[in-house]
Amino acid sequence: MVKRRSAASHDAPKFVLLAVKTVLQQQTGADVLKHVAPLISSFCGPSAYLSLSRACSLYGSIPLLNWYWESTVTTAVVEPSSLSFDDYMDTKPLDGDSRIIEAYKDGVFNKAAVKKVLAFWKESYSERLEFETKWCLAHFLRSDPHYYHWQFAESMKVAAERGDLTMTQWLMQHFPDCEVVVEVVLLAVQQGHLQILQYLFEQGGDSRVIHWGPCSLKEALRLNHIAVARWLVENVPQTYDANEADSLVKAALRNGDVELAGRLMPVGRTLQNYPPNGDDSVDWTADLEALRGNENRATRGVQELAKTGDLHSMKQIVELFSPIPIDSRAWLSCWNFALTSACESGQLQTLQWLIDHPLGAEVCKKMRSDGELFRLVVGAATHGHMDIMQFLFERGAIDDYGSPMVLAIKNCQLAAVKWLAERMPRDEEMPNLCLLREAAKGGHLEILKYFQTLGLPGFSSTSPEAKEATKDQWKLNFRNDRRARLQWITSERSKWRSTDAMNDAAANGHLEVVKWLHFNRSEGCTTAAMDKAACRDHIDVVKWLHANRSEGCTTKAMDKAAANGNLEVVKWLHANRSEGCTVVAIEGALSNGHLGVARWLRSHFPELEPKDVDPPTNSFDALLFLYIYYPNILSRVFRDEALASLESYSESHDVHIVQWLQKKYPTWK
Repeated sequence: MVKRRSAASHDAPKFVLLAVKTVLQQQTGADVLKHVAPLISSFCGPSAYLSLSRACSLYGSIPLLNWYWESTVTTAVVEPSSLSFDDYMDTKPLDGDSRIIEAYKDGVFNKAAVKKVLAFWKESYSERLEFETKWCLAHFLRSDPHYYHWQFAESMKVAAERGDLTMTQWLMQHFPDCEVVVEVVLLAVQQGHLQILQYLFEQGGDSRVIHWGPCSLKEALRLNHIAVARWLVENVPQTYDANEADSLVKAALRNGDVELAGRLMPVGRTLQNYPPNGDDSVDWTADLEALRGNENRATRGVQELAKTGDLHSMKQIVELFSPIPIDSRAWLSCWNFALTSACESGQLQTLQWLIDHPLGAEVCKKMRSDGELFRLVVGAATHGHMDIMQFLFERGAIDDYGSPMVLAIKNCQLAAVKWLAERMPRDEEMPNLCLLREAAKGGHLEILKYFQTLGLPGFSSTSPEAKEATKDQWKLNFRNDRRARLQWITSERSKWRSTDAMNDAAANGHLEVVKWLHFNRSEGCTTAAMDKAACRDHIDVVKWLHANRSEGCTTKAMDKAAANGNLEVVKWLHANRSEGCTVVAIEGALSNGHLGVARWLRSHFPELEPKDVDPPTNSFDALLFLYIYYPNILSRVFRDEALASLESYSESHDVHIVQWLQKKYPTWK
């Protein structure tokens, strides 16, 4: 018999499912919601794949947590096998229904009569039957000690990050023998939830271990939580080596807390040993004489200063080494980097000085011969620095418009796109399909509309055949020797397809772009459009394509939607499309720990037998699902891969998953 927790206090608020409340609101009687609704909600029980930590994360409701706790059991109901309905009736307590009481005749329990009375349960309450006899996360919470400790840690992480003191107290009271892992403390520190830390400190002692960890103070200072940092120093003292202490002192000074910095000061150090305000930024001109003999440091300084536009300091450093040999590899490399940085950061005056310098002329000459001069305008176009682009144009430093155009589109720099299009030489034909795809993929509708009105090659109302011919004839106007770029562009051209634009727009959920392409372009899309939209949970795009396009989808739509946990999309495809799915759907759902999807697929596609399942990283819930429903998957290889994954990516409380695997599968035949 299932051992349940004793009934909660009558004074505690009773949880009512929203669906139950909605239905009963239509009923008469003042006590219906108060008395009947909690009973029905209790009978329904929590969703089989609702974990305690998930309940904490989604709702944060203490009545819900009480309701969940009352649904837990202290003894496992079933091991990995399937109970028949007769077995189920043998184990179920049957003394709570008046019809069952009538089945007792002369004090003798008539099992056959009871089974007839309750036969309808098989049809009406199949979900409840599975809850009672098979897999349900609530059943494992208190019956499996490893899962018990793991779920406590996961739930405490939620409460700590939310700063929910009431939830934290509830968890600590219901799990009196569990340690608080360091990840819980760090989350509270990172969010600045001092009251959570204070409560944990009060609860620590001989009966409760709190793992404060070595990084709590560092995180508090990094995130400017000074009150938390002060509290940690006063209540949870730590020992730091000299380097760690120096880092903490600087962090305290950056936060303006000189007193705290003094308390953290290593022995033999004073405030004079630290930069003002803890600022580690370099003053490159503080000691010019020291730079004179250090060319590597000087060139690095010029490169860094070009990013911020500190032209005065740059000139001071360069003056130390003037005249600089025009063939100096160190300074040519420095100038190359500085030119690019100035363009990317929009430092026009700095760029002018760099180009006018003899080194600038030499670098630009070499960049042009190597086919690298385009990097300057690319940096400016990517960030929309129109003044930089105009300056480069006037200096004749733009010999390629295609690459900056693509990057301007990617970054939605419409002004830069217009500027480039207006100045683009007519003999430099644009890769129209590439531009169309980039704009559509990014959802940049205004850029698409601009191209359509501009009349660029391929953007007029020509036939699909003509557009394909334009693509085949496209050639950039390569000047000098740019073999590497030509090779790259040639390889990329083979990847462009006329349907890529709508496919990519659909994949990224840009419904308005999909509609615009549908009504204004003739390329259309392929089944990849709906497949990719379903994969990424863009159900509005999926529905629109279904209603307005004829391409449809493939089994990849449901397979990938399932793998990504998009249950709503999976259900919609099942109800509205006929392609169905393959075993990849449930394998992907299980590999990624999407138990709701896996359970739905198991119910609607029982013929699917997953075999190729990856160990779900850090997901105890998924392991329990596999343990009951697909024990054949838990092979030696699977266990070893799971353990290796946990070793690489685990948190401290994942040791309970390791222990569970080692306990359940200690040896192999």
